[in-house]
Amino acid sequence: MKRLSHFLILILLIASTAVAQKESYAYGEPSDLKGLKKIYVDTGPDTKNRDSIIKDLRKADLGFEFVDDEESAEIVLGYGAGEVTRKAIVTGVVVQAKTQRTGTGVVVAHARGKDRLIHSFQDVQQSGWERKPVTNFVREFIKVYKNGNDLK
Repeated sequence: MKRLSHFLILILLIASTAVAQKESYAYGEPSDLKGLKKIYVDTGPDTKNRDSIIKDLRKADLGFEFVDDEESAEIVLGYGAGEVTRKAIVTGVVVQAKTQRTGTGVVVAHARGKDRLIHSFQDVQQSGWERKPVTNFVREFIKVYKNGNDLK
């Protein structure tokens, strides 16, 4: 049985409501990121993952400028984290319960006069040996950004 944390459910509901209310919402492609540098990182109240995303993007050395509000941004990275608890039940007794980290995110670019969804992301960290979902989100964004800007 899967159980999402209340926070992740709240993030997903807020994100879907915001998307539904925004009339100028459209789909885009990596090339819509070409030349864009101003990034707003939205993780809600989760400042730890926000700091992690910004730190990893600075390490990438792609010349990003981080802004404090969505209106000033050319790119918005939205990310939410949560947990899934999986239980193995044998004859009414919980034999094993395993909690896994989850992450979901979006990349939105203001391009061609509209906010465009460029990329969506979902990940579950299956074991402690795997990278955290937030790290995978940043790596995927960098890959998409480089692709859209013809960088190696």
